Amino acid sequence: MHFKGNKENCRVTEVEPKWKSLNSGDVFLLDNGLELIIWNGPTAGIHEKRKAQALTEALRDECNGKPVVKILDGLEDHDSFWKTLGGKPKKEEIAPATPDDIKVDNTKILFQLSDSTGSLKITEVAKGTVKKTNLKSEDVFILDIGHTVYAWIGTKTSKKERANAIKYATDYLKEKGRPAYTPVSRVLEGAEPPAFFKAFD
Repeated sequence: MHFKGNKENCRVTEVEPKWKSLNSGDVFLLDNGLELIIWNGPTAGIHEKRKAQALTEALRDECNGKPVVKILDGLEDHDSFWKTLGGKPKKEEIAPATPDDIKVDNTKILFQLSDSTGSLKITEVAKGTVKKTNLKSEDVFILDIGHTVYAWIGTKTSKKERANAIKYATDYLKEKGRPAYTPVSRVLEGAEPPAFFKAFD
């Protein structure tokens, strides 16, 4: 995940897990399951670093505090980080910083998965501004926030809706041509992780 911006607008986008995705002016987070690695570019801003640390803490909380967090500055050694990214580059190979005003579409979208008509149908219910009041216990809701897709399962959902929640979320990613490594998280009503509710307006 790539963190770019300033105090007013620091956005998070998904990028390919390759060292060529790095640049010297931003912050990046590699989610390796039980290892969360933050990479700070040499000229990265404080607000990018704070945003990355906040999201890392939320991801660790989702896994009951099990993941180990490591913060890297520049090209310091870390076997699993550089191995995952395809090798450790030379200093001059890291891309230079890019302007913070480059616009990236990272619009939040909420979909409802329901079989109330007799067959499963997915419909868009909110885009841009997404509120918790959009969620209904009777159905499954798929929330796309860019770097993660959540499949929220209400307490009164049918067996069919519940069984197909992850499938529909995964199919949605494929349909949109999103990277296969985009995380899909299953969330149960009443046991939502902090990161899930932070995504709402």
